[in-house]
Amino acid sequence: DCEIQKNNPFTAFPTGGNNISGLFVDFPLPGGNANQVLMRFDNLFGNGQGQIPSNAIIVSADLSLHLLDSGDGTPLYRMLMPFDENNATWDGFGGGVDPDNTESRSTYDSVFGLIFATSGSTNSPNTGVGTITFSVLPDVKAWQNGGTNYGWVLPGSDLQNDGLGISPGESSNPNDRPKLRISWVPAGTVSATFRQGFNGYTSAQDTRIQASTPDADGSALASVFVDWAVTGPDENDAQVLIKFENIIGYGAGQITPNSIIHAAVLDVNSTDFSNAMGDGGTFHSMLAPWDHTNTWNQLVNGVTADDIEAVSAPTTIAGNASLNPNIEAAFHVFDLTGDVQAWASGTRPNYGWVILPWPNGGDGWGLNTSDAATEIQRPQLRVYYTPGPAAIIIQSITRTATTVTIRFSGEIGTTYTVRRAGTVDGTYVGLIPGATVQPDGIATFTDNSPPAGAAFYRISNP
Repeated sequence: DCEIQKNNPFTAFPTGGNNISGLFVDFPLPGGNANQVLMRFDNLFGNGQGQIPSNAIIVSADLSLHLLDSGDGTPLYRMLMPFDENNATWDGFGGGVDPDNTESRSTYDSVFGLIFATSGSTNSPNTGVGTITFSVLPDVKAWQNGGTNYGWVLPGSDLQNDGLGISPGESSNPNDRPKLRISWVPAGTVSATFRQGFNGYTSAQDTRIQASTPDADGSALASVFVDWAVTGPDENDAQVLIKFENIIGYGAGQITPNSIIHAAVLDVNSTDFSNAMGDGGTFHSMLAPWDHTNTWNQLVNGVTADDIEAVSAPTTIAGNASLNPNIEAAFHVFDLTGDVQAWASGTRPNYGWVILPWPNGGDGWGLNTSDAATEIQRPQLRVYYTPGPAAIIIQSITRTATTVTIRFSGEIGTTYTVRRAGTVDGTYVGLIPGATVQPDGIATFTDNSPPAGAAFYRISNP
């Protein structure tokens, strides 16, 4: 990484131009300086130690930056030409990097911080100081899919006048250096994606319930806030509930019961409205059923994480208890693997999650709901798994004077045990040789010596 400066166009700043603010990002207001940051992580893909196989399925890609100076944030434009982090200058790019589809892309897929504030605003919420994390998944996928990885340019937010300081890769504290964390699963891993309106899925529900408006129905809100003090300094919560129903089962697009869940992540968008950045909150798996039309009063003073209404320990968090820095206005990916595994295993019903605000926070965190007009802004659950065994489904039972023939579906290639008893609650005895499911998904078993009266059969694996 490095910084380039308009006011020092021929000087290279490989560790930043300000000892306090490190790498400085600042959009050029009329007559002002401009500071851009270039950042890159080389050698991501390959067969070497620590590299990601080129055919892997990328689950998440999160960029963590340690902010030394609070500011407005910035888009990240993918670079289209290389840069030398030790010698790059403003003049070397002919007046800084332009988003012109030559030096860098003209559009961006990743962003953090406030970029929708009023032009030149000085009183808008800023990032805070400390380590922030946000998703850069589309960029990493683009490089995996053949785009040359030249990293990003961070030019600042259009027409904003509050610069942002980032700790450089040369920081003496390794924890303060920029970090790209990528999670992946092997090629061929089965996956399922659930988002309202995507591939015919229509079972997502979400809402906001709020102490200050305890009878308000928030089911139709396109954007919601998680907040500890909505009005005034005292606690009056705004809580957010999210769930994806009908995701476990044997139907098309569903996750089969007893699957092994390798990864389950929730994609959340906080980029399309101003002041979305805030204190964040904690995600708790719900233990009690709810409907998206429920209100604060109907859920009896909202939801409490008491191991009755919701699990007391959070599955994951957004932000931190110190309330600084903010969770950014960005795309975020949250790991909720353990909860989805509990649903697939049948040890806990799928009632989704409640997002509770951090105590004593007064800066609400905004996110879009399943009612957002644009599909990409709606919450999305992505699950990567090894399917559980196929359901055993009786297709037909036929009886002659001397035989009983049972046709059933199951896991192709699996041999199932067939047992028989004279009464439904009697002692079941295994019959040899059982039945193997053929490539068409059907197994056929014939009992050549059924009892003269009634018979009851059980099919199992093993």
